[in-house]
Amino acid sequence: MKTSNEQFKKFKIYCEFYKEKYALNNWTIYYQHKDIKNGYASQSNGLYVATITFGKEWPDAEYDDSFIEDTARHEILHIITARLHQVAKERYTTRENLQDADELAVKLIENILGPINE
Repeated sequence: MKTSNEQFKKFKIYCEFYKEKYALNNWTIYYQHKDIKNGYASQSNGLYVATITFGKEWPDAEYDDSFIEDTARHEILHIITARLHQVAKERYTTRENLQDADELAVKLIENILGPINE
């Protein structure tokens, strides 16, 4: 069974919800619905640009609302680690670049968790 265009629209709505919830508002995210298995998030060369691809085939998945929301959240969470991933792939990186990428991921996680005293 393949995911429908309506399910893809829901997926994008959930992605945008989690993008806002996790304070990733400085990111530009493009969405694709492709004839592939599963899905993935990839960062473009720009620091705050990513593409999230929602596959049309998901082996062993029930395409209900819960699945679509879980998948959207999962792919948005990859955005948090995107800079670390990019730095790790570089042939040469500096300690400062790695520390900056790590700090960015930690700050985004702090935004997700919210204040301690709430």
